[in-house]
Amino acid sequence: MRVAHLTSLVTLAGLLLLWTGVLVHLDGAREQARAQALTSTSNLTIALREHVQHLIKEIDNVLLLVRTRQMTTVEPSGPLLIPENLQGRLILLDARGRQTEATTLDADTAQFLHADFSAASGEDRLLISRPHFDTRSARWVVGFARAFGQDSKPPKGEVVFLLDTAVLQSFYDQLDLGHTGTLLLCDTQGRVLARGAHENYGRGLGMVLAPLVTPQGDSGTLDGRSPIDAIERLGSWQRLEAQPLLVAVQRARSDVFAGYFQHRQRLLLTAATASAGLLLMLVLFLHSCRREWHELLALEHARNELATAEERWRLALENAGDGVWDCRPGNGTVFYSPEWRERLGLPGTESLPIDTVLELLHADDRDAVKARFDAHVHDETPRFRSEHRMRMADGGYRWVLSRGVAVERDATGYALRVIGTTTDVTEAHELHQQLERQTVGLRQINNRLAAKERELTRLAATDPLTGAYNRRTFMQRAELEVARALRRKMPLSLLMLDLDHFKRINDTWTHAGGDAVLKAVTQLCARLLRNQDTFARMGGEEFAVLLPDTGAFEGRSIAERLRAAIHELQITHEAETIPVTASLGVATLSAYDSDGEALLRRADVALYAAKRSGRDRVVMASSEGHTPLQPDGFDPVI
Repeated sequence: MRVAHLTSLVTLAGLLLLWTGVLVHLDGAREQARAQALTSTSNLTIALREHVQHLIKEIDNVLLLVRTRQMTTVEPSGPLLIPENLQGRLILLDARGRQTEATTLDADTAQFLHADFSAASGEDRLLISRPHFDTRSARWVVGFARAFGQDSKPPKGEVVFLLDTAVLQSFYDQLDLGHTGTLLLCDTQGRVLARGAHENYGRGLGMVLAPLVTPQGDSGTLDGRSPIDAIERLGSWQRLEAQPLLVAVQRARSDVFAGYFQHRQRLLLTAATASAGLLLMLVLFLHSCRREWHELLALEHARNELATAEERWRLALENAGDGVWDCRPGNGTVFYSPEWRERLGLPGTESLPIDTVLELLHADDRDAVKARFDAHVHDETPRFRSEHRMRMADGGYRWVLSRGVAVERDATGYALRVIGTTTDVTEAHELHQQLERQTVGLRQINNRLAAKERELTRLAATDPLTGAYNRRTFMQRAELEVARALRRKMPLSLLMLDLDHFKRINDTWTHAGGDAVLKAVTQLCARLLRNQDTFARMGGEEFAVLLPDTGAFEGRSIAERLRAAIHELQITHEAETIPVTASLGVATLSAYDSDGEALLRRADVALYAAKRSGRDRVVMASSEGHTPLQPDGFDPVI
């Protein structure tokens, strides 16, 4: 019993250590996921800050140029023009907020902007308005202004640039922030000026950032529920250097901790299974210890009674709960206690031949039981123990555990007398078999979960429509191949493939026809490309091919072969044949390419050159990536 108590304490201590380790590990894994998300959003916030500062700088340069024109003595002429890369409009307001030149701005917007700028229009600095919905253009806008004529009181007016607040959307579309990630441009009171998100709304709403944004701080973290769409997000913010603005990048907490939740579920399931197994084994062990303890007590009691009187010993046999037997191997007889004699259906009350008892054993167990008993009789084992099936009085078989020990031996070690017990262990045996079946079932469930995990990994790396690799997987492979090619000084080519007039196909044959075209082109390219090549759908009707160990000439040949095969492709949809052609841009790795993105950009430039030059053709990219390669006497369009 002392061993049983010690085993129980060790098992419980092991369970405590197991769950303590699980909880500590989960806490560390959660903090690691949060730290990784903050590092990622912090880096993106720095990039967004530089992008916005550059954009505001360009706007201010335009405003200063127009203001200089207005303040010259020469009468200004011509329309107010802005660079093509800026999304917005340029207007002039007089001192009363009226438009001084013909524009498409509605009067309410003009007065709103004038009211925002009038309080500080005497200062020679860049002024920024609140966001406003322009009913004429049906767009949200933010005004950037410079006052002109500061010498007069009030100034003559303002030069205003109206920036479309969707300006962050293009930057947002280049990032992978999940379905509910956001980019924000706010003033220092937390009011949203522009927002990049899957659902772009919420301009002008306060983000309650003031407690996080202090005059001494230039950056920080955001962690909480958004008042715009009530989604809990985690992210970072950065203050702009020269303007009272800040930018923020946030990811949904559900996306940040998605991997952690999956890991936690698997770990808790494993720990729970292990705990249940340990507890079950402990229960079985304690049950076995208890049974052995009672059996040993019964044997000790029998020895004491035998030393004093045969009658007392027989009385103990009658009151014993388990079956007690007394065997004399020399004369081949055995005596059973009355209770088990009745259960076994044995006649009389006297000793019986051993062969009579052997006939009660199951035929499949008889030889093994006899061999174990003979080994103990000849002093080859310290005690006899056997678990086997035995026929009862009702004709049915039950599992029993028989154990005994020789209490008398002759000079040669041969047992003259063996006393033992027989215990019905049918329930314990069936419980053991049930445990084995459950263990097999758990193993099968674990195999199915592993197969599901492999399938999820495959789906995360491929395009669900075509089965080709997706953009993320392609870029990961491109970075690895570019690093390998630069390290080993091996050639590497990249193709950009775009289906011509794909919108016309969707409009004519519906999206079902367009999907059929995408699948057919994917299957065709998979047949034509090599095993080491990587083919991926980058989005829409645009595909990319990575060609390791492939120079410019061979890359051009492969691109032409793909173009010709697509041109000849016969795609039937609803009894009609859909004509398909493709334009391709080819770029070969050069010293100017530092990574996969640079190589992809050059191939993309070549692709759009193929589009502009008539489609259904191949164009090679230059080594610098600015214009398609056009050496003397060579037409880049194949």
